[in-house]
Amino acid sequence: MALERLTQRPPLECFDWIAGTSTGGILASGLAAGKPLRELMNTYFLIKDKVFGITRPFDDRELLKILKEILGEHTVMNDIQSVKLLITGTLCDKSPVRLHLFRNYASPSSMVAPDAPPERTPPLADHTQQVVWQAARSSGAAPTYFEKFDRFMDGGLIANNPTLDTLTEIHERNLALKRVGRSDEVTELSVVVSLGCGMSPVQDLDVDIVWPDDPLEFANNVLGIVKILNILSSQTTNPDNAVVDRARAWCSMINVPYYRFSPTLHEDVDLATKDDKVLATILWETRAYMYQRYGDVKTCAQLLAQ
Repeated sequence: MALERLTQRPPLECFDWIAGTSTGGILASGLAAGKPLRELMNTYFLIKDKVFGITRPFDDRELLKILKEILGEHTVMNDIQSVKLLITGTLCDKSPVRLHLFRNYASPSSMVAPDAPPERTPPLADHTQQVVWQAARSSGAAPTYFEKFDRFMDGGLIANNPTLDTLTEIHERNLALKRVGRSDEVTELSVVVSLGCGMSPVQDLDVDIVWPDDPLEFANNVLGIVKILNILSSQTTNPDNAVVDRARAWCSMINVPYYRFSPTLHEDVDLATKDDKVLATILWETRAYMYQRYGDVKTCAQLLAQ
């Protein structure tokens, strides 16, 4: 919203590509469908009231109803023509699991080899068949919070910050376009903007694992294993730190300005929190963070407005 106020333009007029993972996939879909930012924010408050229940996994019937209302029950990816849209999902019907990109355009591989046999059986829907709300639901199938959707689990299991995946996709699509004689459609990057959901505060950690000879030390070893599992889980889905550093370095190598906006929160907030006081605090912290980085926000807005 801060960027929208400064550019005085809706996001669709500022970006050629929009990508998102999980909750970001739902937002990206809504933006690509032309929904105003404030309407999408109101939708999130509706989701937390109607979808997040007492026990997990949550019943997704209300979520599906909301997604169909904002994205259209029969709208397919190809119907969205105002922007290139990418939504990530984790394809989990075979091992190893694989990142899947829901696109509103032909994939680079299908452009180069349109007659190639499908990689999966049964074949995955292409951009002319893939329903948008189903793609959004697939990307947001967070383990333990929701059941998987069809063959998909949450895209955040592989690409919780999809910036590098998007840059890779743009590069591969540009190569495919040149190969098939459509160089006039190549995307020339001018700025990359990455938005996060907020970072948890840094906490002290004391962890180690040894195999004790003393049985009395076994309990401490179990606690260490639990901590290691938490580390593996958090790092697998970490959208910040090294992931951001890599994206920034990539953009620097191709001389493209890169902006990452993600406030540090006052506490570790559960994904399914319904506490209005906690959510109001997050909104306030985000606004304060954007004011603190006003110089970067203004420069970014100027680039987007060009």
